[in-house]
Amino acid sequence: MVQKTAKKKIDPRAIAKKEAQKLQKVAEREMKKVKKELVVAEKKVADFIKKNPAKAAAISAAAGAAIGASIAALLTGRKK
Repeated sequence: MVQKTAKKKIDPRAIAKKEAQKLQKVAEREMKKVKKELVVAEKKVADFIKKNPAKAAAISAAAGAAIGASIAALLTGRKK
């Protein structure tokens, strides 16, 4: 007696959809972790600013100057 074996059809779209759902869940978990870390970092920064307002202002000014100088260099470097 010959037995028939049923072959399952492989649907690439269904497989891709399942994998996409798994990746989305992983991404959502990672986003939650990052958000928690950012909240902690924000609190640390706020505490530093309260304890050291002069240093915080100096750091902000230096960062702003560096960013401004970088942008200016990029913009003036393109003109030839």
